[in-house]
Amino acid sequence: MRERMKIVSYNVNGLRQRIAQFGSLRNLLNSFDADIVCFQETELRRQEVTADLVMAGGYESFFSCTRTSQKGRTGYSAGGDDTERIQFKQIFYRILQKRWGSLLHQGRRIFVVVDLNIAPFAIDRCDIGPDFEKNEFNGSNQC
Repeated sequence: MRERMKIVSYNVNGLRQRIAQFGSLRNLLNSFDADIVCFQETELRRQEVTADLVMAGGYESFFSCTRTSQKGRTGYSAGGDDTERIQFKQIFYRILQKRWGSLLHQGRRIFVVVDLNIAPFAIDRCDIGPDFEKNEFNGSNQC
């Protein structure tokens, strides 16, 4: 019988604020009691990344920063009228899909954790409510 692995994916909407709530990154990570913790929307630019924000004793850390666009915006989200940004995102998604397809074809076991910032149709969105963090994913795509 396999041991279960606990993976947490958390849209922190600003990592500094979450760390401040717990006193340190290590305390924040420990609060999840998880094998793997993935943060999205850290709202940190490369020049703002410091050891206390991304490294904690007993944990391995992998970090990726967004780039500032020529229009002065950071991140990957785009307004509905930003066709250039939407095209960029679509190309990125196709490349990502090919990469994980290649890894799966090689027999690798993977998981992809990402905040895609897409919900093109009403059926793709729902209000999950404040208790979402307490719920476990049940394998359905229902809210």
